[in-house]
Amino acid sequence: MHQEIVALDGKALRRALNKDQSVKYVVSAWAESNGLVLGQLKVPDKSNEITAVPELLRVLELAGCIVTVDAMGCQKKIVREILESDADYVVALKGKQLIAGWDHAYLLRLLGI
Repeated sequence: MHQEIVALDGKALRRALNKDQSVKYVVSAWAESNGLVLGQLKVPDKSNEITAVPELLRVLELAGCIVTVDAMGCQKKIVREILESDADYVVALKGKQLIAGWDHAYLLRLLGI
């Protein structure tokens, strides 16, 4: 059985503003096999992707999907939202987050889930 891969990623809209405006950010959920955006959310000013991703996850039907997210997604709230939506996940780790031998159970304990 094929599981849909849903990739979450944030993007800066650097060229889509006037000179006096600050950079705007959006978080998108991309359905790999269908080649389309399932949802997109503007990141509120004075905030970041970490706060926007859980909001986007809550409005998507992800049961049975594999959700991928970059290293910024290695957050308790984000992993919890993915698990509560009955989806599997792949979370990128980097730098101090990367320790050989991590498994699913260890990551959940580390995140306090």
